[in-house]
Amino acid sequence: MPLFEKKQIWILVVGALVCAGVAVFGYIPIAWQKHVITQTLRRQAVTMEQVQHCSAQLETLQQKTAQLEPMAQRFDQCVPDNRQFAALWQQIAELMTRHNLHDQQVKPGTETQNGIIRTVALDIQCNGSLKDIFEFVSALEKMNRLVRIEQMNLANDKDYTGQLTMTARAQVFYRTQNETTAGSII
Repeated sequence: MPLFEKKQIWILVVGALVCAGVAVFGYIPIAWQKHVITQTLRRQAVTMEQVQHCSAQLETLQQKTAQLEPMAQRFDQCVPDNRQFAALWQQIAELMTRHNLHDQQVKPGTETQNGIIRTVALDIQCNGSLKDIFEFVSALEKMNRLVRIEQMNLANDKDYTGQLTMTARAQVFYRTQNETTAGSII
């Protein structure tokens, strides 16, 4: 009977090795693939939820874009692609003349850059009545070019005849061609 027991032990050992081999080479890889696929499906479900959420907001974003388009066009008009200073100086001089201002001076100052927008400081000086000066400032505000007055001083003449001297510090904005092209791609 000892032989029979040895055969049984060998059969059990071989059977155990076969079961272990099936588990290691068959079941465990399949179970791991199932786990990986389940996690992938969960991630895809979360991604699909995010896509649906973003798709629901797409129409609202398109409406906001359509509402902001006129503002963007106005910005393009107010902040041109290049300096265009000659035309600007002429416009300012014509406004001063139209509003009966004399002793006109417009001097460009320092140039600065903030992102893609560049600014040039302007020193403006002229003489005229208070009404004419304020009409000039109002007309300057309505120009199709963005000019920001940062500081303005009004001083009476020595005889107090109602003639004022206005000195103002303003900023004029523009973009350069290269920066405009790069900005429109973004």
